[in-house]
Amino acid sequence: MNDTPQAFPTLERGAGGLELTDAGMSLRDYFAAKAMHALVTEPPWGDGGIATVHSWSKDFQGGDPIARFAYAAYKMADAMLKAREGGAA
Repeated sequence: MNDTPQAFPTLERGAGGLELTDAGMSLRDYFAAKAMHALVTEPPWGDGGIATVHSWSKDFQGGDPIARFAYAAYKMADAMLKAREGGAA
């Protein structure tokens, strides 16, 4: 899913007018960073039974707890992109 729109592209004046000098990060990466912040600042009890990071990453395959946070953040980013396009997440 690397064909998402870019966030924060950089335009600078050049000989022919404004030129794109840096495409910026993908919108997916931006959404994932926002979701990651919410995940790591959540109280450990989540909804009272299970932390959100675990409920969002039930199908995560791996033992690294940090990778679980990244996995959950990108799942949320993908859902946000789908909702942005008018689809159900």
